[in-house]
Amino acid sequence: MNYSIYTPDDFKPKSWSGGTTTELCIFPSEASYKALNFDFRLSTATVDIETSKFTKLPGISRQLMVLEGNITLKHQNHHNATLNAGEIDCFDGDWTTTSKGTCTDFNLMTSKDIKGKLSALDLKLYKRTSFEIDKSTSFFGLYLYTGSLSIFFEDQQVNLQKGHLFCFKDPIPTSLSLFANANCLGAIVDIKKH
Repeated sequence: MNYSIYTPDDFKPKSWSGGTTTELCIFPSEASYKALNFDFRLSTATVDIETSKFTKLPGISRQLMVLEGNITLKHQNHHNATLNAGEIDCFDGDWTTTSKGTCTDFNLMTSKDIKGKLSALDLKLYKRTSFEIDKSTSFFGLYLYTGSLSIFFEDQQVNLQKGHLFCFKDPIPTSLSLFANANCLGAIVDIKKH
């Protein structure tokens, strides 16, 4: 089974006008955020100033989940969304977007022809959950923001700690079981084949 685990030592935070951002994964690996030539990109960011304006990203679809704190996103001529931990907003990168509040967030960015889904993982101590992975999935990622988690698939067990990113690329198992060794909050990403 083709999986990878990335730890905080693998990531390099960079500054942006409102805080810091950390690229966790970009596909294909030779793609560049600046060139906007990626199929998808996973990142975390801190929003450290009370009011900030998002960089416009033409041709990119965005899904943003708050990991800690809370913000209100205002998308000019579209909608507003107030997000607390574990809540997600979806929007186009070329919208005019401003945020109010401070937070740490997780971002899934996809180019327009790539279908991706971001969902929250909120699993309390000693709880277990299982879920099925669709056969049309080409990439599966799980980012653990807090806690400690055991992942079971086929005859394998993988343990994740805070700040780890776990990724499957083809082939991908059809089912996973998760067990929380501590209270866990994280993000699950599912990218479909195209």
